[in-house]
Amino acid sequence: MKYIFLRFLLITLAITVLSCEGEDGMDGINGEDGVDGVNGSNDGLEFLVFAGDVTNEEATQIIAENFGKNTHTLLVINTTELTSLELPDITSLVRLEVKDNKTLQSIAIPNLTSVTQDIDIYANDVLASINLEALSNVSRIDIENNATLTNVNLNALSGISGIQFRENQLLETLAFPVLKEINFISLRSLPNLSNLDLNTLETAGSISLTSTKMSSFILPKLTTLSSSLSLSSNEDMISVAIPLLANSSEDGADISIQSNTNLTTINLGNLDKIERFTINNNQNLSLFEANELVAITNRFTLSNNENLSSFSLPKLVSIPSLTISQSNLLNINFNALQEISFISIEENEKLEALGFSSLTKIDRITISENKIVSSISFDALETIEGSLTISDNENLKTIIFPNLTSINNSLSIGLNTALETLSFPLLSSTGGDNPEIRSSFSVFSNTLLNNLDFPNLVTVNGSFVVSSNNALSTIVFPLLTSVGNDIANSFIISDNTVTSITFPNLELVNKNIREISIRENVLEMLNFTKLVTFNILDVDSTAILTSVNISSAQDFFRLELESPGSLSNAAVESVLNQLVSITPAITGKSIRIKGVLSAQAITDRDTLVANGNSISIR
Repeated sequence: MKYIFLRFLLITLAITVLSCEGEDGMDGINGEDGVDGVNGSNDGLEFLVFAGDVTNEEATQIIAENFGKNTHTLLVINTTELTSLELPDITSLVRLEVKDNKTLQSIAIPNLTSVTQDIDIYANDVLASINLEALSNVSRIDIENNATLTNVNLNALSGISGIQFRENQLLETLAFPVLKEINFISLRSLPNLSNLDLNTLETAGSISLTSTKMSSFILPKLTTLSSSLSLSSNEDMISVAIPLLANSSEDGADISIQSNTNLTTINLGNLDKIERFTINNNQNLSLFEANELVAITNRFTLSNNENLSSFSLPKLVSIPSLTISQSNLLNINFNALQEISFISIEENEKLEALGFSSLTKIDRITISENKIVSSISFDALETIEGSLTISDNENLKTIIFPNLTSINNSLSIGLNTALETLSFPLLSSTGGDNPEIRSSFSVFSNTLLNNLDFPNLVTVNGSFVVSSNNALSTIVFPLLTSVGNDIANSFIISDNTVTSITFPNLELVNKNIREISIRENVLEMLNFTKLVTFNILDVDSTAILTSVNISSAQDFFRLELESPGSLSNAAVESVLNQLVSITPAITGKSIRIKGVLSAQAITDRDTLVANGNSISIR
């Protein structure tokens, strides 16, 4: 019954084919290819389909009776009795598909030389051998999920667009001994694959190798990679070497090498450009070389390579984004680097030094949680278009940006418990010109910091915070003239150990900042000589304030000098005298002072009240 069914299917296909033939002439009944012609019915069916419980013998008979020069597609699908497929007479096909066959153990088409479209062989439970030893040209090969496959012969393959092998659990060896060029090759979830011969490959689009047993990955003749290289989760892989690699696409190829537990060395030859470069989670990696690399056109990520203590990219001059994290690097040296948008260096426990000596401009820098690094210096850097964050570096003692003039977003330096020196001698502005950017100038929780060196800072277009720097005894910003913008919300100086605060040229604190809040327990001297505009100035100190200069204050809402330590008698008299001397006379202000009034202070208080101000002296 099964044979009758197959014959019916094949006859139906034959009628379909023959119904398109001419009645007379070359292809007619009496023509050269007719029933009585030279080739007779040997032209064969276009499609041969084997399915169901067809046996080896029946398959052989079907081939003998129905295969011919018209046959272009062979489908072997869902068979339950077929154990071998031997087709020595087939030399060319358009398509070959072998899938979901329960008992099929071997495929041998030893004289097949070309397949115009694809070969798909997948989900054949007991398939052990595939022999396509003469195959030289095919569009694509996809061999997947054949649980017992151990042998594949593709030794003549030279012309192909793509190769994909996946989930073939027992496959140990793949060889492509004459293959020179391919668009893509993907080998994935082949846990016993330990031998791969791509020794003649010269040009590739993308190469992907995932979850194999390869101990080394060597492409001795590969010179051109146009799209990508991905090596991941190959636990036995020790080395990667592509010594002649030099060319890629206009933007460079993507290279990703991740989670190869035993990988120790990477050699990327003479490659000069990469698009995305990712080296992550290779615990034993100790050396990688890309000595001719000049440009990375997208990003470079180096993370969690525990055994990598050093690397060098001596010619790298351009990269948009650099991330180095969770490594044991001792030094990071990018001294040739001139163009970059973003640097993130985080959680590198053994990092001692950074080198970016040629860099003049960048968008954003983040350096944090590097336990040993002791100094950070960007000697040539002039402009940061975004933000600068340096935080939680336990042994960092010195931060110097000797030529930096502007930061167009936030500056945040905090939680560096060993920091002593902070120097930005040429910095003139932070926050940029965009009033809608929420930015801040923030120096906080640097336990040993004893000096702030910002001698040329003129403008902070954002919030201003200096807090919890326990060794900081003086705060001086000699040229700062304005703080805040339309969305800034803080001006805070608190919990340092400062005795004096001096802003001799500060004129404006944007009124969107609710208050200038100063909470310093030992503060004695406060100098805001030129401060004209602010909302609230609130000063709280347990020490006695002996000097307060606010002689230009005119456009404000409230002045609060009610420190627990109060003002000295002289300071009270001085403050009231300054306020009464302002022209035009201030009015509508709330003024609160703690201290003792002298006779002159009483007179000045009364004058201020007469001018419409609310005065509280206690």
